[in-house]
Amino acid sequence: MKRSTIINISVIAGIILILIVLNIVFFVDEGGQEDELTGDRSSYSARSYGTRAFYTLLEELNRPVLRWREPFTMLKKEEVDALVLISPSPFALPSADELKSLDEWVQGGGWLFIIDREVDISFGDVKIKTKFFPKGPEGVRILQPSVYTQGVNSFKLSPYASRFQISGPGVVTLMGDKTGAVLADFSYGEGHVVLLSDPFPVANNGIMEADNYKLALNIINSAGGDKIAFDEYHHGYGEVREGLRAYFRNTPVPWIAGQALLIAVTIIYTRGRRFARPIPLRRDDRASSLEFVSSMANIQRLAKASDLAIENIYLRLKPRLCRYCGLPTTATTRQIAEAVARRAPVSAPEIKRILDRCEGALAGSNVNENELLSLIKRLRQMQAEIGC
Repeated sequence: MKRSTIINISVIAGIILILIVLNIVFFVDEGGQEDELTGDRSSYSARSYGTRAFYTLLEELNRPVLRWREPFTMLKKEEVDALVLISPSPFALPSADELKSLDEWVQGGGWLFIIDREVDISFGDVKIKTKFFPKGPEGVRILQPSVYTQGVNSFKLSPYASRFQISGPGVVTLMGDKTGAVLADFSYGEGHVVLLSDPFPVANNGIMEADNYKLALNIINSAGGDKIAFDEYHHGYGEVREGLRAYFRNTPVPWIAGQALLIAVTIIYTRGRRFARPIPLRRDDRASSLEFVSSMANIQRLAKASDLAIENIYLRLKPRLCRYCGLPTTATTRQIAEAVARRAPVSAPEIKRILDRCEGALAGSNVNENELLSLIKRLRQMQAEIGC
């Protein structure tokens, strides 16, 4: 097998393999890959680890909730009163500029709810980090009464609940154990920060456990204001300004376009390479029939062979006239003229004169150029009138 053939087959097989992989990736059941540690906590998600149930509950209770799909730098412009940040995606963490804007927004009077197992953030002199303890939530209890735990007789956390390690003034630990805080809050400037180290109480699979729903509602209800925003920007649901991209978001269209592009590349590649012996290009004759006629006419003019021009036309026309009239080719010009005149609306004397002049030219009679042109022109007209 030729080397070029092997390369072509390898390229086509590679593209087909890529198409298969793309289809497998697109149709994979992402929900089956999630667990308590990696689940999507978006309020759009109705899976076990999402927070759609909590968001819908707040809507049913007429709480002024909305989904925030902008970076934190836009908080002041949109006049958001409270922001709920639940376990942002590790692939879309806030940037340094966003954290700076978030800090300024809280100082200006915003309420920030951070519900996450992995936190490393600072607000002024307050440093917040989380630490995981393998023993789970055993021993966690309400340390002091507050609006957050009002009516909460029992609660349930996941085995992966972490503990806050907080240093700084004004921080109040409301739930926890000797290893750290699970629920804490503190004032910062004119705003307030509430921390919960486990998203399980607000998740779809945990909100109905024990009094978790009361705990979740108390936390959100502690904030006043007319706009309580659930952060979706850092779950990958950022507002896309480009209309076409936004229209096709979360649809198979980008995958279809990608596969169509690969197929087009394959076709271009295979059609652009030679798979057989080279074939010479077709060469068209650049000389037209008019050039030939002009050359022949010029040769006849230079040779003064006007009889040849008449011979070329007359000797082809005379047999046609004979067949048209049913006469033999040996018939005289008078017989031909009279027979043609009986069948066609032409003058017999005129036809005879033209035929006799042609016979004379062929016999050697002199014919000048003007007479030759007029004679040939009349022969063509007569042929058209008779239709032979």
